[in-house]
Amino acid sequence: MRYPNIRYGHQGELEFWMQGHSERLDRLYGQLRVGKKSSPHFVRALPASVLSELFELVVPGAEANPFKSPATQWRAYCTFLLLLNAGLRRGETLTLRADFLKSENSFSGRQFWLNVQTSADENDDPRHSSPSIKNVSSIRQIPVGGIVAEAFYTYSENYRGRPKHPYFLSSMRGQPLSAEGVNHFFKVLTSSLSSTALRTLQDRTGMTSISPHDLRHTAAVIRMKQLLTLGDSMPEVMQKMRSYFGWAATSSMPLLYAKAAFEERLNAVWGDHFDDRVAMLMELPQ
Repeated sequence: MRYPNIRYGHQGELEFWMQGHSERLDRLYGQLRVGKKSSPHFVRALPASVLSELFELVVPGAEANPFKSPATQWRAYCTFLLLLNAGLRRGETLTLRADFLKSENSFSGRQFWLNVQTSADENDDPRHSSPSIKNVSSIRQIPVGGIVAEAFYTYSENYRGRPKHPYFLSSMRGQPLSAEGVNHFFKVLTSSLSSTALRTLQDRTGMTSISPHDLRHTAAVIRMKQLLTLGDSMPEVMQKMRSYFGWAATSSMPLLYAKAAFEERLNAVWGDHFDDRVAMLMELPQ
């Protein structure tokens, strides 16, 4: 039997054998795919000792505060609270309007919450990298405690000034605070950490610096552990986490933080007792 398109003779026999061998290899190994090299994934929740030192740096009036101007200290402090205590994204923090904080009196006392919503003035935003709300799930109301609310009022009434823009956080030049400005805060804070804190940060998380989003990760781990401690079922915890942090109804993001909350090492870290100021900062609304 002779096959078409195959040249016979010495060279033709070789080509015929190579074709058959190639087809056999294709049948055996054609379905194999080279897998991507996996790398370890760290949940970027800040260790307790690092968070404690960070707080000592950012609290207004602290001796170690690296920001010289009182207005800058309060601006950085309120940014810090919005990212950590409220668990906001950087873009959400920068889109908050000056009247974002709301309150009402109830049978249990005065209740405070903040509105995360789109801005009607987005098209007139003068910032080079204009921040925005990530998606419709990100539009939400978040409860905050009285002490944190008081910090926002203090900045608004005494240090924000009277800028012409409608945003809560204002730069020293009277412009809306930019993403670059927030990143600068954390660059300065990271460079002010002790060598011990930086070593702990790298050992526990693999990071050498702190970013704004790391505080949101930290807030999520704290919130997850609180809900689990209260005895909520996992489906309830998942739904509350999605609502609080602005994730879509089907998002699997809470599972990432559930793993971190269950880890013995992180449980031990968050079980540490802090002084009243740090405890206030870490306490998310129930």
